[in-house]
Amino acid sequence: TEAEEEVQVEQERMFRLPLHIDSKTNVIHDALKNAFNSQVMKSSPSLGRDAVYNVTGKICKLPPYLLAQFVRFYWRQDTKAKAKVCRNVFFPTTLDLIEYVTDDLKGPIDLKQSERRLKYMEANPVWDDPNETDELTKKWRAMEREDAEEARRQEEARLQAALGTAALPDDDMEDVAEQQKMLDDE
Repeated sequence: TEAEEEVQVEQERMFRLPLHIDSKTNVIHDALKNAFNSQVMKSSPSLGRDAVYNVTGKICKLPPYLLAQFVRFYWRQDTKAKAKVCRNVFFPTTLDLIEYVTDDLKGPIDLKQSERRLKYMEANPVWDDPNETDELTKKWRAMEREDAEEARRQEEARLQAALGTAALPDDDMEDVAEQQKMLDDE
C-alpha cells in the first residue's frame, strides 16, 4: 500500500499550452484531457523512493487568445532517435473549454451561455407560428429563465462573499426583481 501524501496546489502562468499528440489522439479534446490530467514520476520523501503522482490542472483565468501547441515529436527508446507522430487531429474553429476551467469561472460562463440560449430560442422559435406555442415550449422557456436566474443568483452570492458585502434584504431584492421584470416587458 502506498502512503497518502498531502495534496499540493500550485498556480502557474502559461502563455502556451503544449498538447502532446500520440497514437490515440483524434480530437483536440483528447490532447486537452491528457494535458490537464497526467502522471509524473517524482521522488517521494515519505516513501524514500520514486513514486507516480497524479497531476490535474484547471484554467482559472481564460486569456483572450490561447496558444495551443501540438507537440508531435517524442523520443523513441528503441531507436534512440526523435520520431514524429503523423496523425490528423480534428479541432473546431471555436474551442469550448468549459470542462477545463475552475468552478469559480464556470458560474459566469454558465450564466452567459444560458442567457444566450434563451435569447436564441426566443429569436429563433422552432415552431411554425411564433404566436401559437404549445405548453411544452412554454415550460422549456420557463426552465431556461429559471436556470439563468439561478446562475445569476449564485454568481451574485459568490461575488458578495468574495467582496465581503452583505446580501440585500428580501424586500429590496423583490423591488429589484420587479424593476427588472418591468424592463424586460418593455
